[in-house]
Amino acid sequence: MDVNQEKSYLNHVVILISCVLVLSVAAFLIPDFTVYGYEFKKVDFLKDVKPKKKSELAKVKSIAKEFVDKCPPGYTCIEDYSKDKKALNAIFEALSDKNKLTRMAFFGDSFIDGDIFTAEVRKILQEKFGGSGVGFVPIASETAGFRQTIRHSFSGIDSYNIIETKGGEGFAAGGYYFKPNGQGNVTYSGIAGNNKLQTLQNIQFFYSTNSGSNVLYRMNGESRSISTSPSGQIQSAKLVAGSTNSITFSLPSSKDTKYYGASFEDSKGVIVDNFGMKSNSGIALSKISAQNWSQFNKLRDYKLIVLQFGLNVLGPKTTKLDWYIKSMVELIARIKQACPEASILILGIPDRSVKKDGEYQTMPTIPLMIEAQREIAKKSGVAFWDLFSGMGGENSMISFVNNKPALANKDYTHLTFAGGEKLASIFTKTFLHHFSNHVKRKNQ
Repeated sequence: MDVNQEKSYLNHVVILISCVLVLSVAAFLIPDFTVYGYEFKKVDFLKDVKPKKKSELAKVKSIAKEFVDKCPPGYTCIEDYSKDKKALNAIFEALSDKNKLTRMAFFGDSFIDGDIFTAEVRKILQEKFGGSGVGFVPIASETAGFRQTIRHSFSGIDSYNIIETKGGEGFAAGGYYFKPNGQGNVTYSGIAGNNKLQTLQNIQFFYSTNSGSNVLYRMNGESRSISTSPSGQIQSAKLVAGSTNSITFSLPSSKDTKYYGASFEDSKGVIVDNFGMKSNSGIALSKISAQNWSQFNKLRDYKLIVLQFGLNVLGPKTTKLDWYIKSMVELIARIKQACPEASILILGIPDRSVKKDGEYQTMPTIPLMIEAQREIAKKSGVAFWDLFSGMGGENSMISFVNNKPALANKDYTHLTFAGGEKLASIFTKTFLHHFSNHVKRKNQ
């Protein structure tokens, strides 16, 4: 090899090494970005040799946890802050009789909206205790398009809710009511091939009116009507036309009539109602009057009310939550008064990740909200389940996002349906553990 050729090879090597160095530095410096749906992440060549970051979670003064039962390894026990340690007795006693209908209501934000979490809770409990049906479904919903437990479509409907509507009266059934803007229509259909959700039966229609009118509905190829009674109270009309796979309601417009939704359920077993609403902190439920809470509960007779909130209150720089604790304690007092025969359970905040120095990590203020919720439970004398610990604790949201299939979305906040199934199974396993111990104590 002559000298000139050797220099040429050397130059090529130098150029190649320079290009690699430039690309490496660029990959290290350029932040994460997305192009046409493809995500490109920053490359950190020193990641494996860097010292592991210490936890930056806020240090909070923890309330002494109170339990009824011990839990086996791998379980996160439900905490009981009632004076007699019987916070869940109402629901456990109801579940002990499989010949009766036991209804539960989950109130929450976008974390459970669309039945993401409650679908699996319903499935597991109906398999164990019997029952079928999706329960209460509102007239209209933003999540109707992707909810997997009922087919739901509507038109000509104006929605009013406790988040977007200032003032107003008549909120119920999770914090909304609906009015047609002319002739409104809503269609509900069962899920084909699902023996628990395919058939719509024991159908009830919920409304309030001061004038009365006829609501037409069509099912099984026949048209019938409901004559609404003028009373001003929240009422339900039971359809006597039997069961169906699909039903359409035609709602006449009336100034003083509010429509809420319909329920589809078995005559016994477990029914789980989902009342998820995005951006709800929980406090907005106080816009539902005590009278409406009571009227609606008389129609549903809940034995368990679960409150899942907190995501829309907490931020990375939150320092105090005294105002939130006070508001939620007042809300729970109202619910207790309106629903005296229901157990109440606070579902703790899940893990949520934020990006710092190019990496996702648990929002440092998460422990602040968990302790706030624990204090709400203590001051209210109700049960509390630490969902954050149940899903794996610090940085568990990262593992949920990176799981195959993904258990959480890449906003590092919300669950996928697979993630909802996983968390619901963890929660329900613990719930049934406590129920089993309740039955053992009762038999002794």
